[in-house]
Amino acid sequence: MHILFGAGGTGGHLYPALAVAEALISRVPDIRITFTGRKDKIEGAKVPVFGFDFLPIDVESFSITPSIDLLKKATKIYSAKQQIIKFMKREMCDAVVVAGAYISLPPGLAASSLKKPLFCMESNVNPGKAIKYLTAHSTAIFTSFEDSRLFFPEKHRSKLVFTGNPVRSDFEKLPPKYEAKLNLGFNPDLPLVLLFGGSLGAESINNFVQNNLKLLNRNDFSVAWQTGSDDKYSMIVKDNIKSYKYIDNMALFYAAADLIVSRSGASTVSEQTLTGTPSILIPLPSASNNEQFKNAEIMKSVGAACLVQDKDIERDLLDLIFSVIFDKDKLHEMSKNAKKLSMPNAAETIADIILNMIKD
Repeated sequence: MHILFGAGGTGGHLYPALAVAEALISRVPDIRITFTGRKDKIEGAKVPVFGFDFLPIDVESFSITPSIDLLKKATKIYSAKQQIIKFMKREMCDAVVVAGAYISLPPGLAASSLKKPLFCMESNVNPGKAIKYLTAHSTAIFTSFEDSRLFFPEKHRSKLVFTGNPVRSDFEKLPPKYEAKLNLGFNPDLPLVLLFGGSLGAESINNFVQNNLKLLNRNDFSVAWQTGSDDKYSMIVKDNIKSYKYIDNMALFYAAADLIVSRSGASTVSEQTLTGTPSILIPLPSASNNEQFKNAEIMKSVGAACLVQDKDIERDLLDLIFSVIFDKDKLHEMSKNAKKLSMPNAAETIADIILNMIKD
């Protein structure tokens, strides 16, 4: 059996797909899995590390506004689709799994052309453009939120399966908080605030930390700050603040954190619900489908997170961090509420459904 995955662009699209791939291997050890995506994006770097084959394609994100640029990008999608069709025929692929965003289009369209099963993973509440387009071609669509049904045409809702968003297995068995803080070099007796903006960083969150370094550098709590790919931030700040360009062992940081300040991408939200980590969510304002705001709204509605608009960071975020990080009762309640949204076996559930539908 050979399954092709189309996933990447960001960690939020890649890591849930990797979790499903690992679950498939645990069930069918001799299954062959290939990922496709861009070699200059996160998938090009991370997929080989996980031991999977990688098929590079040349494809770009796009806006549907008519333009010469759109025509060029559409041509790339068509060329990548044809490349994948040849690959699938030659390597005898049985099915395709896509995880959203523009990288999903060529493999999704190739699966449709070859009449192979196409499984879509939609991690946000409301589907992105690629998943919307591929809905009619899909065999099944795995959703992370029950409310996603409201955003799909009624004629396709029978394809939806509410499974939750797959999370990497290293988030499932975390060390005790005290031990995790010691392992990371933080004072285990102090609360820890973890700030990050996803694998690429977030300029507004980084600017907030820079602008408030003196106020954040207190002796009654610690700060871990992932800056992302921008080199202009120093790797080690001072005293109780440490910065990191990229965090590979994010699960350990979750284990250590008492409070997370982050964007509200679907994978981040799923990790927070699985680990029960309280959070202050700052939706990405430029998200084309406003999906991050809807994710954060659901977390806020159940008392699992606080929500701050990106434009209000400088006005509201510092006081909110101070008010939450020292309130043990509030942190406990937020943690309990976050866990209520958790779907810990999402990857295994999706893997089982894929295997059963391919066999049928």
